[in-house]
Amino acid sequence: MRGWALLIGGILTALIGFATLGPLHYRPHTGRPDLERFGAFFLAGVCFAIGFAKSPYRTAVAMVFAAIMLEAAQVLAPGRDAHWHDAVVKSLGALSGLSATYAMRRALPPKPHPNDLPDVLSGD
Repeated sequence: MRGWALLIGGILTALIGFATLGPLHYRPHTGRPDLERFGAFFLAGVCFAIGFAKSPYRTAVAMVFAAIMLEAAQVLAPGRDAHWHDAVVKSLGALSGLSATYAMRRALPPKPHPNDLPDVLSGD
């Protein structure tokens, strides 16, 4: 599952990068750009929280850094402009996705280890 989460997270990150830095007419438009930004980074945060389950703080720092760098890179993209507000919305989306996933994992009971299962064949 971790591998799939990382693959999907990587694909989402590539799509986010293209939507952030590519031509405006290729970007999806719902009429709610902050919701688009938040949602995209939320989903990426969920994927990376599953994929990097043992590194929550590093994952959070990396995602916030990516959000800020993608926004800053818009200065170099023709026809695009960078705004701190957008970087904050993206960062909040990523942190919300990470937090929700880590909180859900902590709330759920752990999966039993195969060695902890009762031995039904021995009659104990």
